[in-house]
Amino acid sequence: VSPVVSLSFWQRYAVENNYDYCMVEVSSNNGNTWQPAAEYTGNMTTWTQQTLDITRFANRSAQMKVRFRVVSDAGTTADGWYVDDIYINT
Repeated sequence: VSPVVSLSFWQRYAVENNYDYCMVEVSSNNGNTWQPAAEYTGNMTTWTQQTLDITRFANRSAQMKVRFRVVSDAGTTADGWYVDDIYINT
């Protein structure tokens, strides 16, 4: 049985709903390919802790990479995405 891998972080965001996206992505092959782990859009103006089970992305890799990416169009300008206290637990 593989160990459980979890990603924990605090976030708040304000992006254009259904046009701009805050995405958490995981790679188990040194960044050659990325898999979406979570996606957020719209507004969450208070700091909220998120915990994601990213075990399924590990693929028994000793070197997993995680990235936080914002995809945005040029439409409405909003406050953006704030991420803090990132922790990976294995």
